[in-house]
Amino acid sequence: FFAPKVSGSEKPTFLVRFETEKGCEFCSEALPSLKRLLETRLSSRGVSFSWPKDSEVLAQPVPTKSKSLFPALSQLQVLQSVRQLDGSVVLRVERATRKDDESGLEIEPQERRYRIIFGLATGKYTEIRSVEVGPTDSTEASSKRLFLEAMSSLGAKVQESETRLASRPTGQNNPEVLLKVAGVRDYFSLAQLKSQVQLALGELEPVSERRLGKGISVLAVSSRLKPSELKVKLNGLAVGAGKLVVNEVLEGESVIEVEADIR
Repeated sequence: FFAPKVSGSEKPTFLVRFETEKGCEFCSEALPSLKRLLETRLSSRGVSFSWPKDSEVLAQPVPTKSKSLFPALSQLQVLQSVRQLDGSVVLRVERATRKDDESGLEIEPQERRYRIIFGLATGKYTEIRSVEVGPTDSTEASSKRLFLEAMSSLGAKVQESETRLASRPTGQNNPEVLLKVAGVRDYFSLAQLKSQVQLALGELEPVSERRLGKGISVLAVSSRLKPSELKVKLNGLAVGAGKLVVNEVLEGESVIEVEADIR
């Protein structure tokens, strides 16, 4: 990941926002060192910073019909578009909670855990990663690995996309596949779904988020496969404790829509 390369701007400026869960003492204490660490990492990769006010960010709508999986990043991207900047970064520290699958009620863990979430977006590329830590764990060590993995993954997406475009014969475009999936509960299952789809289809171009929501999430990727082949490849993919079930595949002139849900 090198910001001028992935953003296409000679001197890219990213909106940067830090958040902690209200009332979380551990989160507030951990944030200053994580902030310094992330600023150093981003600066070394060619990012200039713009610091939005909380009121500016919160005034922006979440740009989806249904609730976003990471609202802070979605709202920041809207403000980024308004200001005509090159990217968005959100770092959030919060309590990690668990929910019972049947009742949906939160389960109190025996040991308090905390979650560090890192969201990075530029152009059509978005990367959301997280790590859980305990009260005695090194948040700095965990965050170094988190930042490295997220930035490397986003940089790899850009490289793969460029390689694919360069190797594609002139005038030959693979259809875009829109994968509409119900039952994506959070960004952990989203990340696993994207990874599984990428592996199943065997495409170099990365799977991108077109619309994210807890009702229906839409992923997009170009594929050379036929509709019948797509159904075979995608049906039954493991996502968390469930599996992807393909309900319908609709073929248009340049777009193939796949409707599925996680059961």
